[in-house]
Amino acid sequence: MKKIIMCVLVLVCFSYGICMAIPQSEIALGGVTYGMKFEDVKKIYGKPTEKHRDRFKTNTKMGYDWIDEYTYGKGFEIHCDSSGKVISVITKANNGIATPAGFTCGGNANEVLEYFGEPFNSISGVDNKTGYTYNGDSFASLTFVVKDDKIISIFLSGTQKKR
Repeated sequence: MKKIIMCVLVLVCFSYGICMAIPQSEIALGGVTYGMKFEDVKKIYGKPTEKHRDRFKTNTKMGYDWIDEYTYGKGFEIHCDSSGKVISVITKANNGIATPAGFTCGGNANEVLEYFGEPFNSISGVDNKTGYTYNGDSFASLTFVVKDDKIISIFLSGTQKKR
């Protein structure tokens, strides 16, 4: 009997962990996904409006790496590592850039909560903004930044850890 109870508890805990993640197919912004090659992004959006290169400190032997930041129009940024792969995407304007489920800046934050359920992480911050982070079932996450029940930005990045 103890073995059966233990098995049931393990299964419940395991299934709870799976339910907290959303399908990786939901983790995209404007068709751009984590790890996508920037060459493939250009096939969708063409040449960026602006490009910046930033140096940052890493744990590599050389000590520094580069991030290329590409901007497309109003409030849509794509960040790539030195190998040219997407490491983050952000939209900060009501510019039509959407998640696969159709969420955009300016949309209703309650609809996000209804669609995805409880976020993996919820952090309240400055200016009455709250970030709802949903990890994918594999390697990337979406964060919806909300103010006054409206989505003000959406951020795609690598999987987040609990804070």
